[in-house]
Amino acid sequence: MKRKLFFWLEQLKITRTERRAISMLLMILAGLVSVNAMVKPTSPFDNEYYSELEKEFQLRTGQLQQQEEQRLARYSGLPNIAVAQDTIPDESNEPATNSVAGPLINVNMANAQMLQKLTGIGAAYAQRIIRYRSKHGPYKSKDDLLKIKGVGSVRLQKMSAQITLGEMDSVAVVKSDIITPAEKTPKEKAAPRKLINVNTAGAQTLQKLDGIGPAYAQHIIHYRETNGDFTAQEQLLKVKGIGKKRLAKIKPFIKLTDQ
Repeated sequence: MKRKLFFWLEQLKITRTERRAISMLLMILAGLVSVNAMVKPTSPFDNEYYSELEKEFQLRTGQLQQQEEQRLARYSGLPNIAVAQDTIPDESNEPATNSVAGPLINVNMANAQMLQKLTGIGAAYAQRIIRYRSKHGPYKSKDDLLKIKGVGSVRLQKMSAQITLGEMDSVAVVKSDIITPAEKTPKEKAAPRKLINVNTAGAQTLQKLDGIGPAYAQHIIHYRETNGDFTAQEQLLKVKGIGKKRLAKIKPFIKLTDQ
């Protein structure tokens, strides 16, 4: 066996010095393996230290959860999307219904900026109030606001003392915007005595125009609130539901400025 080993070493064609160096390296490697086998490995983690950190983490987590539950308790009964998009200010020390000095806000006429002055109403809710009245007509009662996504009884109660329905408070039934045969004949519907400014007229005044009911009046108001004043009569064609025939009927009776 020894002879074969030397035979293979001779085949490698290495010098005597190189053989000694290789032998020394093998001996050192064998010694390191032996020492590693005898040494007992130590734990890389201090369990006592990390247990203290874990207790601290659990304590702080519990405090944060308690604070979160206290905040969410103020919004009990409101949809989650309402809490996320339009947070109601903290009014825990105030009465349920706020008595706000100043004029009431007409939810049937106010623009988005005015509606945001109501308690609990931000930009998102203001747009929903405008879209709803544009689609369904003026609000007949304050409870109609409950039909708007995210407006619950708590939110309505907070802003109820600040809102009014204006002239619609005394209206029992709102007429639809369907043109009846009587409305199709200009002779049967009295034309306004003076021109109506579509950039400043309210919903009641706009309804004096032939073929314009509550819903179309709200469409006109919503368009000018969103896009600015009308600069040409043909721009009314961009209002939802107003086509060329309807525009032709009202064109002689409208104006864009007070001059």
